[in-house]
Amino acid sequence: MKYPRAAVHRTVLVVDVEGFTEQRRTRPHQLTVRAGLYRALRQAFDKAGIPWAECDHEDRGDGVIVLAPAQVLKAPFVDSVPLALATALHHHNTSHPAEEQIRLRMALHAGEVAYDEHGVTGTSINLALRLLNAPAVRTALAESPGELAMITSGWFFDEVVRHSTDTDPATFRPVRVAIKETSTVGWISLPDHPYPAQSLPELRSRRSFTGRPPADPAQLLHAADLQKLLGLLDECERAPNLSAFQEAVVDSLGRYFGYRHATFFIGRTLPEVFTDRAPVVNGRAGRMVTHYIESAHQHDPFAQPAFLPLYQHSGVVSLDMLAPLSQQHPSSQRYLEKFLFRNGIHAKIALALATDRATAGIGLLAEEPGTFDLRALALARVADRHLTNLFRFHAHEVAGTSRTA
Repeated sequence: MKYPRAAVHRTVLVVDVEGFTEQRRTRPHQLTVRAGLYRALRQAFDKAGIPWAECDHEDRGDGVIVLAPAQVLKAPFVDSVPLALATALHHHNTSHPAEEQIRLRMALHAGEVAYDEHGVTGTSINLALRLLNAPAVRTALAESPGELAMITSGWFFDEVVRHSTDTDPATFRPVRVAIKETSTVGWISLPDHPYPAQSLPELRSRRSFTGRPPADPAQLLHAADLQKLLGLLDECERAPNLSAFQEAVVDSLGRYFGYRHATFFIGRTLPEVFTDRAPVVNGRAGRMVTHYIESAHQHDPFAQPAFLPLYQHSGVVSLDMLAPLSQQHPSSQRYLEKFLFRNGIHAKIALALATDRATAGIGLLAEEPGTFDLRALALARVADRHLTNLFRFHAHEVAGTSRTA
């Protein structure tokens, strides 16, 4: 059989059985699970009006890749398939023992796919598989009482989910996905146990990608956190001038909290902070700063006028908060991919120390996604308030001068 050399457009649906290889499952159990999985998929497709026979299927042992032709509508993959699939799984599970029960992760994307005599390939399939294996969707399924956790790509969410009249996009939650060379944002939904609806502007601008609202910092911090914070503030308070204050902040963040890749920029206003040509930096930021000062700062999503109001909420902004917004700004997306990620940075938070005379910006960078969890963000918010008060004693050294080119 001859295969076309050109790639063709497909909707990509991938599923994987939770705990398929667990010791409790014998080979007969696994065969029953596989039969139940295919039966549930066919039932869901029939319910959604998607011809199963017209789709291509690639078996993966504990899961399946399904490719739907371009002429098949994408909306049913969001509006009908997930709930129908969860319902079919529930019916299966109520009539089988625990070893033969099925809980699924499902990923949705769309893009170009190439065929050959061995099967299929394409970046769209790679992305769907990375989304499927994201720790966030594994955790979502583990914490859900339902049978199914679904994650869509950013493209699929923006082009299909967001426009749905049957599925509420406000029940989806954005998450950072960083696996191998992939670093992107996916959107998680629990079809048979939905998250509470939240407005998309609120989700996009003020939520960490955990599906939970920002917590009261005092409720998250431990006594050890406060002890470290007091040590940091004590050292910074003794700084005799602005330059020493910058050095003390950057040094103490590394010594007390292990944040060894940090930056401290200063400006008369918040936008001017990002054009500071004499920042204090340490760690990996040291080899990135020249490129940043020369050109990269122009595309930094943390510096874009549309995103600056986010600092007014708590003084602290995380990369996870900006990622969905950055997808709407190609230059900011390129900054993330070509500058931050290429330099091994996959997590970042920025603190704005704003006074009536000047503003300082502290950047904390990390190599591992998820470094800045809710507790770290809560600590950053508390630190931001106290460091802002200390910065007031030095702000006069910035007022009336310019540190920009």
